[in-house]
Amino acid sequence: MSLSKIKRSDLTFGEELGRGGFSVVYKAIWKQSLFESQEVAAKKLIKPQANEMKIMSQLEHENIVKLLAVVDENPDFYLILELCPGGSLRTYLDERRGKRLPEDQFYDWAKQAARSIEYLKKMGIIHKDVKSENYVIADHNILKLTDFGLAKEIDATIENATGSATYAYMAPELLKDFILSPSYDIFSYGVVVYELWTTQKPFEGVEGYAIIWKVCHLNERPPIPDDCPEPIADLMRQCWLEKWKDRPSIDHVLTVVRPSQLNPAPQSCRAC
Repeated sequence: MSLSKIKRSDLTFGEELGRGGFSVVYKAIWKQSLFESQEVAAKKLIKPQANEMKIMSQLEHENIVKLLAVVDENPDFYLILELCPGGSLRTYLDERRGKRLPEDQFYDWAKQAARSIEYLKKMGIIHKDVKSENYVIADHNILKLTDFGLAKEIDATIENATGSATYAYMAPELLKDFILSPSYDIFSYGVVVYELWTTQKPFEGVEGYAIIWKVCHLNERPPIPDDCPEPIADLMRQCWLEKWKDRPSIDHVLTVVRPSQLNPAPQSCRAC
């Protein structure tokens, strides 16, 4: 996909939307012509990563945040992204602490989150930082995956991989053996499903190195509530299996989060 290169002066910056170790995201107005402008998210990369731009420029999917343009004016480097006005999924869940999502919304968002990973798998990409903070909410309750700063193109295991990500979502093969596996994102997805069901943060209040010990040496995972439907509870357990080859495929995941009772088959027409 050919990307537009625009000037920093084409942007009018507003509030800060979020920040990470290597970036800050602002709400901005992109003036495209004398009579046309667009609200966008402008992600300033403190440490420019060509890999993130390269990967995002290949992606076109309803559940992936779209890269619209770039600003490349040393020292300013911005990724211009579609703006998702609902904010992050994590912020949304924090506002509902202790109150479950309606069942249809839970299944819908679990399905949308899975579809983003399904698409990346088809594109040969591991996101490597799947978490509720990196899902944002667009109009019409569309969930979109963003932040591809750690993403990798992968068609096999990668050994001696770096371990930088968020500990509570990291699979044991990366935490313990520095291996990035083809089913790495499936493990992280299971944690997002846990968040969608409980609205809680995984391993909240536990320090990073304590999480590593719990996951890798005690084989602990976030506690699944007793009232969780068994197919969803079992899906989480499967996603969190220690051996990455034993985890479910994304195709299997999608069969679980598309329950037939929520998507009844149309009645046959006797007159047809």
